[in-house]
Amino acid sequence: MKFSKNTICIGVHKVTNKLFKSANINLYSRFYNPAQVSIDITNKCCLRCVHCDFWKNTKSHDMTTEKIMESLSRMKKFLGCYHLTITGGEPLLRDDVCEIISCAKQLGLSATLITNGFFMDEEQTKNIVGSGLDKLIVSLDSHIPDVHDETRGRRGCFERAVAGLRNIRSFKHNTGVYVQTILMKTNLSSVEEMLIFFESLGVDGIILQALWKNLNYSLESAPDWRAKSLLWPTIEESEKALDTIIRLKTRGVPIHNSFKQLSAIQSYYASPDKFNGMFSCDTGETVKIDSSGNMRLCYAMEPFATIDDADIGDAWKGILRKDITQRINSCNMGCKALNCNYMYSTYDLILNLIEEIRYS
Repeated sequence: MKFSKNTICIGVHKVTNKLFKSANINLYSRFYNPAQVSIDITNKCCLRCVHCDFWKNTKSHDMTTEKIMESLSRMKKFLGCYHLTITGGEPLLRDDVCEIISCAKQLGLSATLITNGFFMDEEQTKNIVGSGLDKLIVSLDSHIPDVHDETRGRRGCFERAVAGLRNIRSFKHNTGVYVQTILMKTNLSSVEEMLIFFESLGVDGIILQALWKNLNYSLESAPDWRAKSLLWPTIEESEKALDTIIRLKTRGVPIHNSFKQLSAIQSYYASPDKFNGMFSCDTGETVKIDSSGNMRLCYAMEPFATIDDADIGDAWKGILRKDITQRINSCNMGCKALNCNYMYSTYDLILNLIEEIRYS
């Protein structure tokens, strides 16, 4: 097995950050650096998902290939080792994705691609794994084609995504392959059948996410969005489904979420209004770069810099001086301990590091 120095470096980085963060805020502010970079290489999307508003973007200011590569290089100088997540919009709408992945690998980075799978034909899938990608995450919201297609707003997207996942099994590769799904009313009643189907696709893991308000870099959150949502489940539906999920994970179904996170998601669905103050989150662990080059700590925060700023390090130190911990603790966005900013325990981080090494 080939061990990646970058993978080990990132794992140690995350554990060290957590210790600094919990032990001493002054030490944290002085030495803490993000371990991950998430970059939206486009804000365009080919689907019309009911739980996302990115497809409503009518203007696009996507960075050029050269600009993205320059950004990755600048972040490497600032952070040293880091894990790169390439997303969108739908990243495979661009024809330079494999070029961007190859650039990341040449810089010594580990890289993840998140896609809806609509463009994962045999040739594209072969090119993706051939580029050296470490992890591929494909979004699937049901094992029932009509349910998935209706949720995603386009006929045939289930068939294309599943075909891509099956294609990848025919190639010799070291890419970890994952399915990502949002737990919502349309799939909770058949969650066991759905997870067993995902497992049958031969994926290395299943990532489960809680339903949140539609995302489009908006800082506004309608307080009654759950009441208006056709996707929000009843307490009974969510409790029964999460019990089933925990049972399946115990049985060995490759559910990536920790038991603690699954329990947090169950609490969120049971009492979302009370949930906000129950957990802490890991905002600041990842720098998020949008398709225009704006840099954020979190999708729900204003940019603190752009990729063109003369000294990214100074901008980062500036945001730390504003007391990131206080900003996190006073956040009222209602997504704490969920999805992208879930704060894993040190034990979970070590387990995740072991999993990352498997595909390095």
